[in-house]
Amino acid sequence: GTVQGDATFNDGSYNSGTAQGDATFNDGSYNSGTVQGDATFNDSSYNNSGTVQGDATFNDGSYNSGTVTGNATFNDSSYNNNGGTVQGMTYVRQSPAAFVAWRDSCSSYCCQGGLTLKFPQMDVLGTGLL
Repeated sequence: GTVQGDATFNDGSYNSGTAQGDATFNDGSYNSGTVQGDATFNDSSYNNSGTVQGDATFNDGSYNSGTVTGNATFNDSSYNNNGGTVQGMTYVRQSPAAFVAWRDSCSSYCCQGGLTLKFPQMDVLGTGLL
C-alpha cells in the first residue's frame, strides 16, 4: 500500500509499500519498501532491504541492510549491516571503540559518499572518552 504523508511504525510493524513522506520506525519495526522522505530508526528497528530516498538516522542499536540514497547518521550502537549501502555521506557518532568495531564490519561499498567519525562527546583533550 501507499501512505501519502508521514508515517510512524511501532511494535514490530513494517512498511513493504511506499511512504510518501518522512517515516519513523520504533520498537523492532522495519522498512522493506520505499520511504520517499527522511527516515529515523529507533529501538532495534532496521532498514531491511528497503530504500530510503532521503537522509536516514539510526539510533539505539538499529541498523541498515538496505539502501539510503541520501546521508546516513549512525548513533549509539547502530550500524550498517553487511549488504547495506549509503550513497551519500555517512556520519558515525559513537565512541572510538564502537567506531572501530563499526568500521571493521562495514564493507567498502557501504559508504559510497565517504565516512566521517564524530565523537558523541569530547573532553578538553579531544579524546571523546567522556
